[in-house]
Amino acid sequence: MPQQQRVVVQRGGPVGSSPQGFIGSTYATLTSADNAAIVRSLLAFGAGVAIFSSSWAELLLPPYAEPPIFRPRLLFPGPFESWN
Repeated sequence: MPQQQRVVVQRGGPVGSSPQGFIGSTYATLTSADNAAIVRSLLAFGAGVAIFSSSWAELLLPPYAEPPIFRPRLLFPGPFESWN
């Protein structure tokens, strides 16, 4: 008489674990090693945009002895304005 065979069926996940919520799955996705380069590049881009749109961006400008005088050049000067 042949021996009886036992069939073991495994469940999909660990016993007693509940599915993650939105915040938990988002945190797990952002902190995974597969997405580390993308998350770092997005943080660097966001920091650059924040710095360039703030008043701290003025520190990147070169120093001038005098500020340049902004006079728009007219395409067709009037009778009292010269071409210079």
